[in-house]
Amino acid sequence: HCPVNFGLEVFGDKWTLLILRDIVFRGKKSYGEFLKSEEGFATNLLASRLEMLTNEEILEKSENQDDARTDIYRLTPKGLDLIPII
Repeated sequence: HCPVNFGLEVFGDKWTLLILRDIVFRGKKSYGEFLKSEEGFATNLLASRLEMLTNEEILEKSENQDDARTDIYRLTPKGLDLIPII
């Protein structure tokens, strides 16, 4: 019944939770922005967590209209429902 344990079960691990924190509270939205986080994401770890969050329909990925080389990640309605837990 521990809220921290419940949160980790929902999100998978601390790295996934940090990505969601960065989107919600720090306004990050691209792979490069997440990579610059002070926690020091490994590139393979970051890519796998973003893919998992996209596959779980918590995030949606779209092409950046200003720079076609960059994808933008946004919370889906399902992801927005998680904000109170974060």
